[in-house]
Amino acid sequence: MRPALRRAGVVGGGFAVVVVAWGGNYPFLVLGLGSAPPLLLMLLRATVGLALAVPLTYATGRAVRLSAGQRWIALGLGTFGYGGFLALWALASPFVAPGETSVYIYTFPLWVLFLSIPLLHERPPPLKFVGAVVGFIGVALVAGVASRVPTFNAVALSELLAAAVAWALSTVLAKQRFRREEMLSANLWQLVGGLLVLAPLALALEPIGAIHWTGSLLLVVLWIGGLGTAVAYALWYDLLSKYNAASLSAGTFLVVVVAFVVSFVIFGETVTPTQLVGVAAIVTAIYVVGRSSRGSSAVPAPPLDSPLTSRSPSDAAVPGPVRGRSDRPGDPDDDGDHHPEQQQADPLTVSCPGRREHP
Repeated sequence: MRPALRRAGVVGGGFAVVVVAWGGNYPFLVLGLGSAPPLLLMLLRATVGLALAVPLTYATGRAVRLSAGQRWIALGLGTFGYGGFLALWALASPFVAPGETSVYIYTFPLWVLFLSIPLLHERPPPLKFVGAVVGFIGVALVAGVASRVPTFNAVALSELLAAAVAWALSTVLAKQRFRREEMLSANLWQLVGGLLVLAPLALALEPIGAIHWTGSLLLVVLWIGGLGTAVAYALWYDLLSKYNAASLSAGTFLVVVVAFVVSFVIFGETVTPTQLVGVAAIVTAIYVVGRSSRGSSAVPAPPLDSPLTSRSPSDAAVPGPVRGRSDRPGDPDDDGDHHPEQQQADPLTVSCPGRREHP
């Protein structure tokens, strides 16, 4: 097998794990809410996620020591991008149907696309905007929003929109502030920041005695905390460090498709022609976004090792700041993702074997 195809397979496999893990979060959270109130369930997710993410990150050999300033930045991003995101989602969940919830949460790729323009200085072609809008429409169709009376709880809907914006802003700022080799360590500090928000909020608003420990709750927590947080976020930030943020985020529209399939298997939900049209729209949107990435001026960087599977000596943990860079963002010696021309081609871009593709 050609090295390019092998790399594409590993990247695609990693992204598939993220999509399946996050897609499974929705039906598993529905199951978990029968045994625990929403904020405490999110707190359990964050606690288990952080507990498993630390050994996972060090096991990959990709942990590096961040400077004090970088740690504070990562903590700050985690307070709203992880803690705020989950808290707002939890507070709104009792008042909004699950299908509508997914629609508002998955305005996320649209916010990433818009925020990437001023913060990452990206110049997305018009076709990428078209693809993102088509994908969002597909999400709404899959969620079955058109088949039910919509929610008019302005507070709950505002919380879901704020959650999506918080997630998108933290994603774009992480891309802006951290280099490739720093992303996984920064992810750990973001998880810590999220836990610092969720713990006092959940313990203040919900009685811990409301948790009913059952076998099904343990299974839910292992999924949403282990696979849906520790594994999925490590893979997500590893991919984010190497690829275009807007194109990568557009691929998360598939999360709703996975949630739809899992809900069909677990809960026996009916499948309508409208939902199948929505699935087709999402797949089309991802293809369009990937193809439109060829219109950018970025030139692919030299091939990197597979995410989370191998590393070069320069990625090894060091006792101080990473060599060859200043701790100041924007330093001329910083060869991270601040420079679009050094990014790899988007993972959603369709390529042909033996042919050099430009994102």
